[in-house]
Amino acid sequence: GRISPYEKELFRKDGSRWWALIAAKKFNDNEGVGYLIDITERKRAEQSLRESEARFRAIAEASPALTWQVDAQGNAVYLNQRFLDILGIVLEDLMPTGWRSIIHPDDAPGYVAAFEQALRERAHFRHRIRIKTAEGEWRWLKSYALPWFTAAGEYAGHIGISIDITEAVNAETALLYAD
Repeated sequence: GRISPYEKELFRKDGSRWWALIAAKKFNDNEGVGYLIDITERKRAEQSLRESEARFRAIAEASPALTWQVDAQGNAVYLNQRFLDILGIVLEDLMPTGWRSIIHPDDAPGYVAAFEQALRERAHFRHRIRIKTAEGEWRWLKSYALPWFTAAGEYAGHIGISIDITEAVNAETALLYAD
């Protein structure tokens, strides 16, 4: 006959141990099989992962830098709130590839080529570009990014920050003209 599976997670009230009860009973038949497995390590790993993710988000959201994450194809998977505030754009317009549209047309080809090369080579990335703000003004940014890997060692994309360096660039330009 058909088998109907049953699964339930059980835990000790103090949270020190977790088990999965997995049972199956055959229909038209009074037989069944069940076993209990200790899933404490898996539960601890899941908890640790949630905490690690929450810590990353907290740091990224607290930072004055524009913090971002792209997958292995260069699609944006995370942009912090500061990014959205400066650009005055909703998240949906920047993901997955819309972020390329905010780059100054003169800077885009070089930036994108260097960015794609960093993805291919899983290399450190450093580049400067101009982006258009919500006020319609062009601001200089310096971007820094590093590749990141899953626990299994697979390349998962890059995590980066972009810092507004407009004042420094303007001062540099003023010095050049003063000469």
